[in-house]
Amino acid sequence: MILTLSLLLGGCAQERDIPVLEEPVTERELFRPVTRMDVGELKVSIGNVTPMPYCHYFERQTVIDEINCTVGQYVNKGDVLVTADTESMKDELVEMQASLKLLIDEHTAKEPLHDLNIKILSSKRQECLYRYDEEGASQYTTEIKKTEEDHTYDEELYAYMVEYYQSEIAKIEKSINEKTLKAKVSGYVTYIKDTSKGSTAKNEEAIVIVNDFDDLYIEVPDTTTATNTYGKYEVKYAVIKGQEVPIEEIEYSSREQVYAKSQGSYPCVRYKTLTPQELKIGETVILCFVRRDRQDVLTVGYDSSNSDENGIYVYVKKEDGSLEKRYIEVGITDDYYYEVLSGLEEGEEVLYTQESVAPVSYEEYTVVTGTQRTSVLGSNLKKAEIVNTAYFTPCDGKIESLNVDPGQEVHKGDVLAVIDSGSGEAAIQEIENEIKHLNMDYEKYVKDADKNIKTMTVQGLQLLTVIEQGNFYGTLGEHEEDAINCQKDVFDHQVSIAKIEKEVRRIEYEDSLARLNRQITKIKKNNNGSGKISVIAKEDGVVSSLYVKEGDIVKRGGDKYLLFSCTRSVEGIGSLSVGKGGEIPPLGCSIEISINESDDKYTGKAISCIVGGKAYAFTEDDKIRLSVCESAGVSNGKSVIFEFDDKEFFDKVKIKDCEPKIQVLYAENLVIVPGSVVYKEENVLTSKMRFFVWKMMDGKPVKQYVVKGSTYGIGDEASVVILRGLEPGDVLAKESSAVKTATDEEQ
Repeated sequence: MILTLSLLLGGCAQERDIPVLEEPVTERELFRPVTRMDVGELKVSIGNVTPMPYCHYFERQTVIDEINCTVGQYVNKGDVLVTADTESMKDELVEMQASLKLLIDEHTAKEPLHDLNIKILSSKRQECLYRYDEEGASQYTTEIKKTEEDHTYDEELYAYMVEYYQSEIAKIEKSINEKTLKAKVSGYVTYIKDTSKGSTAKNEEAIVIVNDFDDLYIEVPDTTTATNTYGKYEVKYAVIKGQEVPIEEIEYSSREQVYAKSQGSYPCVRYKTLTPQELKIGETVILCFVRRDRQDVLTVGYDSSNSDENGIYVYVKKEDGSLEKRYIEVGITDDYYYEVLSGLEEGEEVLYTQESVAPVSYEEYTVVTGTQRTSVLGSNLKKAEIVNTAYFTPCDGKIESLNVDPGQEVHKGDVLAVIDSGSGEAAIQEIENEIKHLNMDYEKYVKDADKNIKTMTVQGLQLLTVIEQGNFYGTLGEHEEDAINCQKDVFDHQVSIAKIEKEVRRIEYEDSLARLNRQITKIKKNNNGSGKISVIAKEDGVVSSLYVKEGDIVKRGGDKYLLFSCTRSVEGIGSLSVGKGGEIPPLGCSIEISINESDDKYTGKAISCIVGGKAYAFTEDDKIRLSVCESAGVSNGKSVIFEFDDKEFFDKVKIKDCEPKIQVLYAENLVIVPGSVVYKEENVLTSKMRFFVWKMMDGKPVKQYVVKGSTYGIGDEASVVILRGLEPGDVLAKESSAVKTATDEEQ
């Protein structure tokens, strides 16, 4: 009955579960020897062969004046890549130096204040003691202690602020002196910041990335140090050209990891091969991670196991051909095998079962290797804006003249627009009015301060007269004069404090006056007093977008008003979007463009593949750095800039007729078999699907478990990539079409 049922169900063996074998009743018994192997968990990921990146950045927030390179360009070490806007840096340096001077001058003037305050509190405490007010004296003791603690904190804060200003000034001076970013290595430019959204770069933001194509490693693009779980796996290897090559993680230092965590941006996980390998840009490699919980142990397959109330048992083939039901003790498991602790010996043959009976009529299929290619559709195909320079209004005002049109070629130094700020003499007059009010307020303060100082001085003299005349009021006896002396000391100290406060106010007044005068100088520098300010071309280019017209009112502020943008494009360079959730294409991967209703195809290669927010962590100049690429505009958005083999592509075709495909996986010499030789069953314990083939051993088909690449998104169901379980040259039993037809008809 079982044989008949198995034959009837043979045609749908790939879709059914394995029944638990209760009695070994079959005319075609299938056996597998007990063997030793590793039992453990397997994880698979995809790695991209990546050239070593070198990020070029400014240490602090900087306005970019000019970018002197393009994506795909080869640059030599020392070439100037980026030029900063030093004018804005010089203005910032002056303001930062002024802030430091104000801080130091105020601290110097205030330095005696602490001692004076302590003396005042001490005098008041002593007066309480003379007046037998112990509770009051205790309160002043507490206040003295608190004042000492506050002073210690204030001194630490002052030291910190001085160090902060000095550090920032040093950075600005360094940026001014080194206003250019020079190539750290010779290599290809693979990323440039898009300045169409703004020309200001954040501190350590990646502005240009140069990759050294002679220094390759394997990067896992979908795994960062925050999501890396592969470290716990004892065995790590890459499948490169069909060979298992051991790999080792290129670890980030603990300081780099801590810094990345503190910034909330994490770099990708990286690996290197432990043996020399020929890797090439654009190639993807399959990374395998195995947790060998047990090595070289006796194993038995799930398909041989049965269970009842007494435990797990198998059927062992005896020398006379009969079957022995034998209980075994098992250890750990994976998706395919049990570890056998006792009950079986190596080499003993154990019965195994599955829904389908081993093929009786079959063809032999020899396992070979092949190349696996996987592509995804791209979108938003267009000419790449290799360098996009944005021009924002430098002031509030009205556009008096606009000297550019879309598509117009411009040259560095050209006057692109003139804006009437309406703030020439008017703005200067406004600041001069502010200076006038500042002077009036300061003069009033000085008069009030002098009056207050005079009053306190007179009060001190009055107390002195009381002491000299002996006109005491009260019944203090011998301590009344001492108590009044304490009061006089307080007045004297308060007079000193008032004079110090007056000096501090003078310092602050002079600082404010100097800042306002600098504003006037700056306004006069930008225009001749007419209030008309010119927008000058920063570099050569072509006007790509125009956002305003003559007569428009423009405003400068938090949301800067964009006037226009200019691009520098290179012939034959395009861009594509992969979009949220799409796979990340490797640098150097192939691009193929099909044309609707045509057999024409155009090809190219990716010269820049950037994910918005991608981070690079490294140590440079003995400092931990975290350079992050700007956001691509959408969460996890991915963009590809590529170079066409045919430089005239955009002149030959219409974009709307194009269907672009991006190759996201290319791996050679993988074991690939037809989907028709792979069967599946369900693990009754874990509900996971298991896959197997019929492998020819000693002239008969024997069930062999395999790991399919499609489980991890590699390959498809028609051409199955086998990651584990088969080697080139293995012979499989492939059911003939006649047998499959018969079983289908029986079904």
